[in-house]
Amino acid sequence: MIKIKETMIQRIQSVYLLVVTILIIICLCSPVGSYIGSDYSVSALTNLCLTMADGTKDYAPWALFVILLVVAVLALLSEKTQIK
Repeated sequence: MIKIKETMIQRIQSVYLLVVTILIIICLCSPVGSYIGSDYSVSALTNLCLTMADGTKDYAPWALFVILLVVAVLALLSEKTQIK
């Protein structure tokens, strides 16, 4: 009886880790926000770059992308060890 519950808990944890990994990948691809400048120009902020209204890109927020990428890889690796 106890072995069945332990197996079910590990399967549920694997499902949760898979869901977390999918959500982190979605966060990598989706925009974070937008800024309206003093001249009413709109700049879009993603996890990798800040796109200005004139089309130029500033890669200052690259650290957000790296942090999410590391967390996604760690979640995948911990999921692989949970399945065994």
